[in-house]
Amino acid sequence: MTEAWGRGICWLLAATDAVLGLGATLAPSAYLSIVHPHLPVSGYPYDWVVRTGVLWLMFLVFELLGALSRTPAKWFFCVAMLRWMEVPADVAYGLLARGTSTLSQCAIFTAPVVNAAAGTVLLVAFRRARKQLQPRSR
Repeated sequence: MTEAWGRGICWLLAATDAVLGLGATLAPSAYLSIVHPHLPVSGYPYDWVVRTGVLWLMFLVFELLGALSRTPAKWFFCVAMLRWMEVPADVAYGLLARGTSTLSQCAIFTAPVVNAAAGTVLLVAFRRARKQLQPRSR
């Protein structure tokens, strides 16, 4: 896992979080109608959806820093921690989510695996980038 891998993962995560974050923040009704189509409209938790969208947009900031920084190691570490933080949250969401479609259930249940894999790749990229920055002993 090289710096290029870390940057690539950051770009993929940034694209995903841009779509999810902007959708949830700017169009929570549309987001809910896709992810939770079987919820009654009167029960839509707009506040939670917008809050989640804003969090995804903050993830996007760190992912872009990892993708674009000249020294991305620290940003790889930050994004890795955010992704690993999402793993138990995704599991809880998967167990508790109501009104989902088959497609959204597939996305919800694959999210912990994707986040764990991305977090692991970024941690390896962080460690390798850090080793390259350390002076070699004689």
